[in-house]
Amino acid sequence: MSIIYRGYAPENHAGGRMVTVWDGNRFISVLPHVVKHSPSGFSWGYAGSGPAELARCVLIHALELAPDCDECGGHGCWWCDGGYTEPSPAMYQQFKFDRIAGLPRDEGWEITESEVKAWAAAWRSSHPQEAQRRTTLGGN
Repeated sequence: MSIIYRGYAPENHAGGRMVTVWDGNRFISVLPHVVKHSPSGFSWGYAGSGPAELARCVLIHALELAPDCDECGGHGCWWCDGGYTEPSPAMYQQFKFDRIAGLPRDEGWEITESEVKAWAAAWRSSHPQEAQRRTTLGGN
């Protein structure tokens, strides 16, 4: 399977931005929006809350993460950042700066799942303390 994330900018600057998930040329779904920073949805091309939301949701989807907090069971609490012990805020904020903030703001774009996974593997290897954090918070 060759998963591709595709972002679509609104034509008139007034509408929302959509991100879809494809397997090659076959549409799978709209990227699920796991609300944390931006109830109004995703954005890109700058370093704000909409891009942080997109970074977090792309990582959750590409890495096949599920809510795993023992305290709240995925409903969100002070300990776990909205039900997920990973991606951590440090991880998805860095992904936002590295990959999402630089996307063309008013154009479409593509990022492959393999690019996301490669970025995540490199980030994890340079942040070994995150494995301890996940274990402490009840994650995998």
